[in-house]
Amino acid sequence: MPLTAQCAKLLVLALASGALLEAAPKDYAKIMQAAIRRSLGNDFREYEWMSYPTNNFGVATMYVLSKEKEKPGDGNQWCATYTCLGLEGKRAPTDAAARLTAGGFADVGTGGPLVLSDDQSRTLAGEVFLPRLLNILGVSIEGVSASSGQVSIRLGNVSRRILKKQAILTYLETLPASSPVRKGLAEHRLAMVVADAVIDSLEVDIETRGNGTADLAARLAPLVNRIAGGPSTMQVQVKRDQSGKYRLVVGEPVVIARLTLRRPLAGREVTPGERTPQLPSDLQEWNTWVPVGATQNAR
Repeated sequence: MPLTAQCAKLLVLALASGALLEAAPKDYAKIMQAAIRRSLGNDFREYEWMSYPTNNFGVATMYVLSKEKEKPGDGNQWCATYTCLGLEGKRAPTDAAARLTAGGFADVGTGGPLVLSDDQSRTLAGEVFLPRLLNILGVSIEGVSASSGQVSIRLGNVSRRILKKQAILTYLETLPASSPVRKGLAEHRLAMVVADAVIDSLEVDIETRGNGTADLAARLAPLVNRIAGGPSTMQVQVKRDQSGKYRLVVGEPVVIARLTLRRPLAGREVTPGERTPQLPSDLQEWNTWVPVGATQNAR
């Protein structure tokens, strides 16, 4: 199945989302790393920590490289998770469990909920997650201050996902022989996200009873109980309680870290059973592939 058109569409979405990178505080990755390690442990060698939360670009995201020392990046990214798996559009899984397992292509190990301090909650809510969610809703963030205590966040359980190697390789063999992804695999030019860390849900609370929030409340009111966004942008539901507080709910996996490997060049494969030292211990089935380091489009 040719993926060119879908790839172009996803790259446009990625570039459009790139404007949000500057909104993320410098300590975002540090906060998330510490919280994840408290839940899942320390074995995240070679993982790349995302610059902002996204529901895509996790496991099965693929890059077709043109030369030996080329790094994965926007220029050679071929497709993101659901497009790579042939599950884009109406075929994208809608059930929460199916999205967590990437349509059955990933094994999942779930830890506990991410625990944040009050300061960390306000920072992540007001400076990272809230701008992203309001952007999807088409609502301005003006009038909401993270420092005033008007915004807080609750994060769900964190899970580590590992792409099923045989399942994805079998799927790639079903693509036309002319597919660049299939050719890249055969010619040892394919890099792929084989593992990631995701939060299974998140909720952002907005207190709109204080000064300067009337306009925001007026913008959110017509959206109550509606769901905005889609598989490639994240789906957000707006809720409101009796006190007038608004809650933005994302009930799907959000990617916060990922591990990208490449198929070694012909003749340079790692001997099966001799795991690359840099790889986490739970990636035995991928032990003949090698880490590529951080990609050039850290989302």
